[in-house]
Amino acid sequence: RLPTSLLREARRLRGLEVADLGASAPVESYVDAVGLFGPVLAVGVCATTPGSEVELRPVIDAVRRVHPGTLVFAGGAAVQGHAHAERLGRPVYTASPYAVLQLLDDVAPGARRSSRPS
Repeated sequence: RLPTSLLREARRLRGLEVADLGASAPVESYVDAVGLFGPVLAVGVCATTPGSEVELRPVIDAVRRVHPGTLVFAGGAAVQGHAHAERLGRPVYTASPYAVLQLLDDVAPGARRSSRPS
């Protein structure tokens, strides 16, 4: 949880609103959150324990089915690279938290910015 917490705070410091659903959130929570928060820049899913990455596929598929324009990215120690991510439903694979930050910086210019001070 520490890497995702650090990533969440880094995004907030850069002015983006972030919703953290926590570990093991049900698939419906991801779909509902995208609908609740309006146009969402991206949904990120992470698996750190080998074997747990199979839980990412239903989330990736559901978000894409219900919210097809939403960027979905996946990472974590259990996702072993681009080919592995392809088998999980072809999310954008990010090899590190730094790669996530760069990816979001690249696509964030039109993103909804937080009106709350950081």
